[in-house]
Amino acid sequence: MPTETQSPTVSAVAAPQARRRRSSWLARLRGVLPDGDEAAALLPTADEVALATVVGGLAAVVVNAVAIALTVSRPAAGMGLRLEHHLFDVLETSGLAAAAGLFAAAVIGPFGRGRRLRWLAWLALGLAAFGPMLGLLGEHLQREAVAVWDGRFEAVLYPLYLALCCAAVPAAYAIGAAFAPRRWERWVPVAVGLGGSIAHHALLRDDYPGVHATVQWVSAALLGAAVARPLARRLGLVRHRRRFALVLGAWAALALAWQPPNAVRLELFREPGAVGALVLATSVWSAPAVSPQAMASAPVFDPTTLPRRHPELDAQLPAAPVVVLVSIEATRADVLEGAHDADLPEMRKLRDAGAYFPRSIAPGSQTSVSLTTLFTGHYMSELFWEMYGQGAMRFLYAVEDPHPRFPELLSRAGVETADYLGLIFLSGRFGVTRGFAQEFCAVQDRRHALASEVLTPLLKRLGSAGRKPFFAYAHLMEPHEPYDRGKLKEGSDYERYISEEQVVDLWIGRIARLLRQRYPTRGYLIVTGDHGEAFGEHDTQFHSKTLYEELVRVPLVIWGPGIVPRHHAELVGHVDLGPTILELFGQPVPADQMGQSLVPLLFGQEEPRPRPMIAEGRLRRALFLPDGLKVIDDTRLKTVEVYDLRADPGETRNLFDSDRARVEPALAELRAFFDHYAFRRPGYHLQYKR
Repeated sequence: MPTETQSPTVSAVAAPQARRRRSSWLARLRGVLPDGDEAAALLPTADEVALATVVGGLAAVVVNAVAIALTVSRPAAGMGLRLEHHLFDVLETSGLAAAAGLFAAAVIGPFGRGRRLRWLAWLALGLAAFGPMLGLLGEHLQREAVAVWDGRFEAVLYPLYLALCCAAVPAAYAIGAAFAPRRWERWVPVAVGLGGSIAHHALLRDDYPGVHATVQWVSAALLGAAVARPLARRLGLVRHRRRFALVLGAWAALALAWQPPNAVRLELFREPGAVGALVLATSVWSAPAVSPQAMASAPVFDPTTLPRRHPELDAQLPAAPVVVLVSIEATRADVLEGAHDADLPEMRKLRDAGAYFPRSIAPGSQTSVSLTTLFTGHYMSELFWEMYGQGAMRFLYAVEDPHPRFPELLSRAGVETADYLGLIFLSGRFGVTRGFAQEFCAVQDRRHALASEVLTPLLKRLGSAGRKPFFAYAHLMEPHEPYDRGKLKEGSDYERYISEEQVVDLWIGRIARLLRQRYPTRGYLIVTGDHGEAFGEHDTQFHSKTLYEELVRVPLVIWGPGIVPRHHAELVGHVDLGPTILELFGQPVPADQMGQSLVPLLFGQEEPRPRPMIAEGRLRRALFLPDGLKVIDDTRLKTVEVYDLRADPGETRNLFDSDRARVEPALAELRAFFDHYAFRRPGYHLQYKR
């Protein structure tokens, strides 16, 4: 009897068909992709990696040469210096490529015998890239990790960012090598690598050196790996491996050992995309030397010798002064030097009716640096700095530094104090302006407050100060890029910048009129900039990046009853404002503060005692001497610049190499100052402050 057959269900039929379709799809994919052994065979060998690195480095040499010729203006010293610039860039870039190639080959070499082990070679190479990548990008990547989601995932994002950047190095070699067997397709990674080498020269021209170096590294690896295998076969690299390694080793040793002179170093850093100088300066170069005799005879400034009290002036000072200090963001000294008198009539009136100091030095080209010095009376290197804040507001601040801020001293003495701020990190908890009895911050995030938001409550408070002594401070943010808060919405950056200064000028006029009307015998107004602003001078834009005059020379005007109208040629600075304000209120000045009171000068008495003035930032240190000499010692890039500001106000002729007898004592004095006064604690070092 025949058995009854059961009809298959739809699902029973569909399942094998789906499996067959998936198997067919996977089979086709496997046919396209190499298997594990085949993929491992595509990875370059140790010899090929060394050759790829050298080829990528030579391509970078060519790109650098073109970039230098097209973008760096001819040096004032002549074409001989330009030739040295090119020669040392060739040596350093190719020498670093030789050293990196040997290093990468040494990492990969032990894994080269078995194809399956070759995967471990690329893991090892990624791990080996950790140290260099940490040095180049560690601070930048940490900053990016902190800025995202208020830093809540910093512990995850920072190592992830760093791991991805490290993985980019072996990935570039592997991708380039994967295209190498295809004659025409290999030009894709060559073009991409060459494009990366060119693009990073054109972008971020005056900042982010670690980004430049990383892009150049990965681009060179990608480009070189695409041509290394066929080139190695053509050169018979396997037969000449030892000779090739000896040549690379000798060339790398020469690049590491032969340090360029100071003048050439400065030229090398004028092209930020040529990163060989950066890597060598931060790893093996030594700073330009000063003779032991010069260091032994260098004077160390002693602030305790400065006069701190002038009782003969007590009769000229009001019993209950009302003093307003206004610092203006990014305000250069030359905005008050005559060219913009018609644009800034209120500040012009103050300048001509009060004490005006055209040689006023900001102690840094970053707001937190310059204003912390203003309020403590101590320079950046004297203070203890640490990371503080959350998310995008996390930076270096002197939060825990114990030096008193002068508003603390005033508040303890019974003076009413209040500050009005347009930046969140100027509030007392960040340690910059600590000690005010009342604090008004117009923002609670990274936004820059408008002058109206900051000064409207200040004017209201001034109107009710009464008969008590009162000190107020305000910081205005208008003249800050992107220069969009003035009436002028089109035009050059500088024209729109001046338009923003005009907004500030109107408010300064309102403060001066109120003081003149309400407190004619005891109202004082002090106006200055926190730092300057660059508009292409020395190949830079904005601020923070250098210590040249456009960034550290700021206007200073002090106006009020009894002050003798005069333009003063003396060298003064932010460190003098705390002592000056303390003496206006009849309070003693701490003996260790680096500044001195300008009150005698304001009232037509004795001139301030000549002393050096300091500016700092990004591990650069500048010393200003009363005779007009200025020294810039870059401890990170290992360069020295010395200018005679009276003969060369544009800082175009570096005297360090041409007049050593004159400038070496000044450099020795700078180094002696920092050797003596730098803050020291086990494990502490002053970090590069972006």
